[in-house]
Amino acid sequence: MSRAVLVALPVPALDALSYEVPVNLSYPEIGTRVLVPLGKRVLTGCVVGRTDDSHISAGVPLRPLLEVLDFEPLLPVEIVELARWVGEYYACGLGEAIAAAMPPRAW
Repeated sequence: MSRAVLVALPVPALDALSYEVPVNLSYPEIGTRVLVPLGKRVLTGCVVGRTDDSHISAGVPLRPLLEVLDFEPLLPVEIVELARWVGEYYACGLGEAIAAAMPPRAW
């Protein structure tokens, strides 16, 4: 089983993306901020779930997390779940809903 997490990014209409957790990084909990590559940019995202091999396309390698920013989750699991509901109900990206739940300057 791979070490992968789902990460929400503050990008409009983008669903959570899967990233590999390198062995040199601790496995982040839900609600923890992480640095991830997205295209040519590096963004701060929030871990919103764990994923298993069934969510990963065969033969497509995952991009790795670059850094885990928090020792403890910044957002409680309940807030992450509320943001997931908000994103679905209001038809916005999960990252946008998570961004609204984050404290100022957390991104």
